[in-house]
Formats: sequence, C-alpha cells, structure tokens
Amino acid sequence: MKKTVLNKNERLLAYSAMAAAMVAAIPDANADIVYVDIPDVTLELGDFTTAEFDGDGVVDFAFGLSSGNSGDWTFIRAFGSISFLTYGNATNMFIGYSGAILPYGSALGSGALIGPDASFVEGLYNQVFMASIYSGITYGQFGDAEDHYLGFKFDIGGELHYGWIRVNCTVGPVTLTVRDWAYDDEANTPIIAGATATPLPVANFEGDAIIVDETAASTTVTVMLDIAGDCSVDLDVNDALTTATNGVDFTMSDPTVATFAGGVTTLSFDITLTDDLDFEGTESIVIDINNPVGCEIGAASQYAIVIDDNEVPLPALVNMDGTAVALSESGGSGSVGINISETSDCVVDYALNAGGTTATEGSDFTYTTGSVTFVDGGALTQSFDYTIIDDVEVESTEDIIFEITGVTGTCAIGLITESSVAIIDNDVAPVVGEVSLTEVAGTVEEIATTFTGTVEMDEASDCTVTLNVNAGASTATNGEDFTFSETILTFTEGGATTQTFDVTINADVEIEPDETVVVEITSIDGSCTLDETADALSLVIVNNDFIDIHEFSNAGIQLYTFNNQVMLQFENASSADGAGFQLLDATGRIVFDASNLVSENTFTLNTLPTGVYVARVVINGKALDKQVYLNN
Repeated sequence: MKKTVLNKNERLLAYSAMAAAMVAAIPDANADIVYVDIPDVTLELGDFTTAEFDGDGVVDFAFGLSSGNSGDWTFIRAFGSISFLTYGNATNMFIGYSGAILPYGSALGSGALIGPDASFVEGLYNQVFMASIYSGITYGQFGDAEDHYLGFKFDIGGELHYGWIRVNCTVGPVTLTVRDWAYDDEANTPIIAGATATPLPVANFEGDAIIVDETAASTTVTVMLDIAGDCSVDLDVNDALTTATNGVDFTMSDPTVATFAGGVTTLSFDITLTDDLDFEGTESIVIDINNPVGCEIGAASQYAIVIDDNEVPLPALVNMDGTAVALSESGGSGSVGINISETSDCVVDYALNAGGTTATEGSDFTYTTGSVTFVDGGALTQSFDYTIIDDVEVESTEDIIFEITGVTGTCAIGLITESSVAIIDNDVAPVVGEVSLTEVAGTVEEIATTFTGTVEMDEASDCTVTLNVNAGASTATNGEDFTFSETILTFTEGGATTQTFDVTINADVEIEPDETVVVEITSIDGSCTLDETADALSLVIVNNDFIDIHEFSNAGIQLYTFNNQVMLQFENASSADGAGFQLLDATGRIVFDASNLVSENTFTLNTLPTGVYVARVVINGKALDKQVYLNN
C-alpha cells in the first residue's frame, strides 16, 4: 500500500468517508462487519490526528506522538475522549491494561475476541499508551510491532459497537502507521481481530453412521460448526427411515435443539439405548439436522445408528423387584419381592450386599438370609421380610441393599439383582451454628467516633465468641489511634443470631498515612464452628488532616506520585503558562519549587525523605493544595 504522512492536526476523516462509501457500494447480504481499507497513514513525532470511523461526521478517536518536557519520555498515544476539544465520546475506549505508571493498549493478534468481556481502559481522555520510550527503553506491547490490532468500542447513535484498528509502530524513529480498521454494525456484538466479513457457520454431524450393541447404555451424537457463531438447529428422528421405536428401543427428545453460543463449536447429545429381552433383528435410528437459525446445514446432515440385537433364547429369569424404599427409622418392617419371568422350578438364594450396605445388621435392622422357591405353574412372585430398629442415636441416612446370590433349577438371574431400603434417621441433632463477621472490611474517618461491627451465626446455638486486636496485622496503635479491649459475646440456642462490638476511633491532628486496625475472632467455645473466611475485620482509619482545599479536578489538573516522582499534567495547556509548583513538608516549609511549567511535567525528588507532603500548584495567584506521599 502507499504510505501517507499526515502533518499535525490533519485527520483520517477523509479516508474513512471514502472507504465507507466504497463498502456501501458493494452489496453483501451477510455483511455485519464494516471494513475500511485506506492507504497507509503514518504519523511521526510531533504529529496529532483525529479519526472518524462511521461516516457520521463526528470525531471518534485521536492519535498523537509527543515527548515529555525533559526529552527523556516519548509517547505514542490513542485517545477515546478529549472532552474539551469535543473529540470522541466518554464511552469510546481501547482494550488495554494498567502499567506501573501509565495505562497501555493491548497489542492483539489476529483471531482475538473483542467484545463486552474485554478489559477496556477508562480515565483521563480514555487514553492508552501504545508505546512509551524512556531513556532508550521501550514500554508497551506495540513497540516495533507489525500488524497488531488495537481493540476498541465506540458510540454510534447511543449504542456501543466493537471493532479493531490494524497498526504498525516503530521506536527508532518513533512512528505510528494506521493500515485499516473494521467494526460490527450490530450494537453490542463482539468481533474477531482481523475479521473483514461475517460468514454464516455451517452445521454438520461428526461422521455419518455408527454400529452399536443393544447392551450399550447409550451412544453419542455430535454436531459441529465450522466457525463460531450464535446458531441453533433441530435434531429430528427421521420416522420414514428409522426402524427402532423411540421410547422402547431408545430414548431421544424429538426434536432435540442444539444451541451454539459463546464461541462453542461442538455439541454432543446422548441417546439412551434399551437392552430389552425381545428377540428382534437389527434396527436403526436415523437423525436429520433441520431448521437452521443463524447458520447453514452442511453436507453431513444425516446420521444413522445401527443397533445390533444381542438376544439369545433364555431360561426363565428371576429378578428382585428393584424397589428403592425410604422408611423412617420408626417405620417398623417391610418386605422385598423376587419375581420370575415365567413359571419354572427354581430356588433363588438372597443375602445382604455387605459392600453396599451402610446400616448395621442387629442394631439398625434384622432379617434372615435364605431363599425363596418357585414351582412350575405356581406364583410369579415370592418375598422375604426385614425389620427396622428404632434407636436414639443421631446418624445420617443409612442404606440396606439385598441381592440375589444364586439360583438352582431351570432359571437364570436377570438384570435386576438388587433392592434397597434407605433408613431415614428420626433423631434430632443439636444445633451447631457457624460464626462469622458480617463485615470483613470497613472504612472510618479519623474523627472521634465509634465503629460498630457485627458477629453473626447462621443458626443460633450455645456458643461463646472472643474478639481481640491482631497487633501484628494492625498498623494503627491501640490507645492512640483507636481503643479496643478483648470482647466476649455469648450466644444461646434459639436466641439472637447477631451481636455487636465497638471500636472507638480517636481523632488527632497529625498528617499521616491511612492506618489499619484488624479485629479478629480469636476463639470460640461451645456448639459452634468458625467461618475462617470471615473471622477478621480489617478497618481502615482514613486520615482527615489536610492543610488546604482539594480543587485539582475542577481546575483540570491531574497530579500523581510514584515512588520518588511527582507527575503534573494540565488538561488545558494554556493553564500551565505562569503556573508554579511547590512541595511543602508537614511543618509548612517549602522543600521544592518549580516554575516555567508545561502541559506535562515530571519532577524527580531523590533527596527528600519518605513521608507525607503537600503539593501546591499556583495558578493566577490562587494556590491549590493536595496531600501526597513520597516513597524514596
């Protein structure tokens, strides 16, 4: 592509409008993505330009390459909203992350998902630093990167749209080249980095046929999309081609709806197979893909399941009745039935399944191991009895499992060999409540006041709770910054589920960092347990001793500190003309003084000790003060 260098204050607007007209002139029934390809636009150090992506005449974004006043810092920046220039919109943002000092844009690769779940940077001008170069060291992911994508969201008619910008950056020399961009014309719809069109997914079965034995519990049908997309299709049993019977030989909801969403491209569904006792030949299940919504049907739209019959002539079969009975511990007695499929001479032995039984014979129940006898021409059902023992122990539900252990005669054991009885305990356990702090974090002003905390139980029980200060975890001093003595709270079963304790806050006039007092539950005693995730309250005492007013935001001034540096930025560059900056210690003594300020200033203060200072900016004779903390 041809490269074009824009001078300061030139726009990408003309390219955007031209490209948008070209896209609109090429009809595409499936187009959800607006793709704009322009001649490469290259910005150099000192250039600033605006971009207008959707042809509505409103500037959407701005880009600028600049250097700091000392010359050590060089920046490549993208702006989402410069309100005092009426550029962009408060909701126009870029995907990025917070660095140690500056917010940076994320250099996305082709295929990355850009949507509501991405991490967008907001703040001053909603700006991201694509690259910053300090003393020859490059920071940020775009430095000397080719064909990386900057993800964005921006406002069109009050709704958010997501898109990408393909850029190249260099740091020697410092340049930014904008190559092309795209966004989805459907609001709140994610877009893939590098995508220029929106094809419909194609749905197919994975494979076309499978042979399964009738003894298999189930078989799996898998439907796939060739690309991700929101799509649904119906899986219908083809009645004309299916010879097996739904509900008898197999079980499947007809239709079964396969709904693809959230990037899922493969869905699997189990079809339950029934192993019956009927003598039958091979049967088949044929399933079709129908009713596509948001996608197309591919060539592999029919799937066949061939069921091999496994039946051979069998003798009369004996089975337990297969019941799963639940009885109260006071339920008395019951019986278990054993059935035979047809009359025959047969003796069936039964016993306790010791491995599966959790109840204890002799203390929880009684029964007699033995057998039942069937005769040719006689009854098809025989039974044996058991008795439940009602004890006074508090215990969980316990199970008895009986099983057929063997047969003698002209019969065989069938598929249902067990019956179970669940004994439900009828004894009431004592209440054991869980103790926790309602709040594990709090904030209070450094004034003479009382902070009230709450200890709660999920269910009131007999329990004593002791609270004390964790001196090792606290930075505030007991007796000076706050007052708290060991506190004992007593709960009773059936009583109140909450009790309170007080932390007295002591006011002072010292300028100091915020301090923390940690009050924790040190012990519990009685019928209770402790929620160890909520056993301590971390209370921050916010220092309220300030020297003067805080009007920085209203004056359009941003002031930050990082370790031994103070960074001062004026939103309106003209405000810096004639302004002065001073740093005062806690006694009011001026320890640093600067003039001839510019829009972006960085002061390195290596010689000052760690502590609290007052940063003062003087504009037109008016002093604005802000408390700051230096860490040298």
